[in-house]
Amino acid sequence: MNHTLTAHGNWNARILRKPTPHVVWGDHANEVLLDLDKENFQTSLEILRSSDLNEVISYNTSTGQPFQNTVREMLFQVINHSTYHRAQMNTEWKQKGVAPLAVDYIFFKR
Repeated sequence: MNHTLTAHGNWNARILRKPTPHVVWGDHANEVLLDLDKENFQTSLEILRSSDLNEVISYNTSTGQPFQNTVREMLFQVINHSTYHRAQMNTEWKQKGVAPLAVDYIFFKR
């Protein structure tokens, strides 16, 4: 959870042309994760309301490599990235005999 939340915050910051606030594999106390998630969500909503999704943003990765992507591509990365890691967690839980959690988007929209 920490990693997906810190990565989300960093992508938001890149879009807003701000310094990335988190170490990509940073560790936050469990007590702040819900607030961090809410902050990321609200920031992403504001980006959607106020940004041109086709605007190209120049940024550096966490290793310093320069890249350019559109706002649309960067927000799509946030979604795909968290989906990837949710699937990883479910795979590990299943291998340990724990029933996987329902993590599909549509499950929560029903």
